[in-house]
Amino acid sequence: MRWGNGQLPTDWVSLAADGSMKPAPDKPPRFSYDAIRVPLYLAWYNPASPELAPFKTFWSRYPRMQTPAWVNVVNNEPAPYMMQGGLLAVRDLTLGDNGQPLSLTPQDDYYSASLKMLVIMAKQ
Repeated sequence: MRWGNGQLPTDWVSLAADGSMKPAPDKPPRFSYDAIRVPLYLAWYNPASPELAPFKTFWSRYPRMQTPAWVNVVNNEPAPYMMQGGLLAVRDLTLGDNGQPLSLTPQDDYYSASLKMLVIMAKQ
């Protein structure tokens, strides 16, 4: 379930009867808000998992506050805006960056707060 140069998963996939998969044709082929949970769960289970390599490679190309919120895995087009909140928390967990204090803020929406809480649990 990994595509493109970065070998990243997409948020949505299409599964054929023969078991083959491809990015869902009716959704943007992005690694973004849904697939962000893949590295979260991998890092939670095993922070040293070799399965984290594509995510580490992709995110380490960018300074922390200049990491795009998503990337199109087909054409490598990055989001026109940067990660923040829960997305950054998952990035930091995956990269082993524990230098940033993690707390919930009034600016966090439900999803961002949920990701942050899961990261807090994963660090325990």
